[in-house]
Amino acid sequence: MNYEKILKKVEENKLDPQEAFEKLYVKEVVLPKARFVKLKINILDSPGTTAFLKVLFCLPLPIFFVKSLVKLARKDMGDETYELVSELLGYAKGASVMVDSDEIKVDIKVS
Repeated sequence: MNYEKILKKVEENKLDPQEAFEKLYVKEVVLPKARFVKLKINILDSPGTTAFLKVLFCLPLPIFFVKSLVKLARKDMGDETYELVSELLGYAKGASVMVDSDEIKVDIKVS
């Protein structure tokens, strides 16, 4: 709707002034979409495996590749874990998850 029609509805009391304000001035924020996923995996007890994983994931992975791998691994993950991972991949640019435990440290950045 254009500016004049909304003001006319407010004048005729067909539209609340707050609703008119929201229609006129409040815009939705569109966040940039993610395109790549960067993985850093550090296994504390095994430096050889850590080095291999650093070489394997030295470049960011395209988001469509990661989503397809997550769909393939759905059976092994379980429904709750699958939903959490797919929700992370649906986020916009800049989302980050860090997992720290006694044996392994994982850093996932969506960019």
